[in-house]
Amino acid sequence: ARYHSNRHRALGMSPRRSWENAWGTDRTAPRVPPDRDQFRCEFLPLRRRVVGREGIEIFRLKYSCEELQREVSFAEPRVVRFDPRDLSHVYLERNGQGPLLVPLRDSSLPPMSLWGVERPEARAG
Repeated sequence: ARYHSNRHRALGMSPRRSWENAWGTDRTAPRVPPDRDQFRCEFLPLRRRVVGREGIEIFRLKYSCEELQREVSFAEPRVVRFDPRDLSHVYLERNGQGPLLVPLRDSSLPPMSLWGVERPEARAG
């Protein structure tokens, strides 16, 4: 609260006043990315994996879906992004298209995080 209320050297006023002035004169909403899912995916960690006939394997978990069959390629590993808090699905990057959401092949598995997969004893507690 102190920072936002005190005068800032570069702004010549408090950050709060600068913010209020900017919003007072320009009532347009901030720009948002056209594809929010793709934007979000760009911040997720990634691994490179080959997409095989059986799907994608990452962290000893197997992911597959019908749409993934069109992406099978043994030639070069592909970028697979994941949310470490939720490994129920991964995102396969595709050229010229948005990411493909690929669910776990075994949907009966309970929700898990990367830390739960790496430390199975943590899941038992």
